[in-house]
Amino acid sequence: MKKIFILISICALAINSFSQEENKEFEPTHKSAFLEVDKTVHDYGTIAKMAKGDCEFIITNTGSQPLVLNNVQSSCGCTIPDWSKQPIPAGESQSLKVTYDTKRVGTFSKSIKIFSNSPGSPHVVNIKGTVEQ
Repeated sequence: MKKIFILISICALAINSFSQEENKEFEPTHKSAFLEVDKTVHDYGTIAKMAKGDCEFIITNTGSQPLVLNNVQSSCGCTIPDWSKQPIPAGESQSLKVTYDTKRVGTFSKSIKIFSNSPGSPHVVNIKGTVEQ
């Protein structure tokens, strides 16, 4: 019984040691761009039909390398994203403008996917609201 306990203890120490070595191998050794957005949802509330359906999200690069927005896609053709194709330098911000087509009456909820060189891409932001007659 003592031999089994000692063998299990040695195996546990070896596994723990191996895991720590393995984790060191996967620690980030290179610098990255990191995308942060000022908000994840823009709520228009209730707006009139044909009103201006513009809003903006502020994207900040909190990483140490330039952030490249490869593509931005909306879940519907009624939602149009507009963004600069220029890389965002480390520590700087840029605007992602979104226009919702307010010719459509009723409640809406749309998502916008932001594809970039940031870990966790794509990042998703949403718009919602109600267009009244």
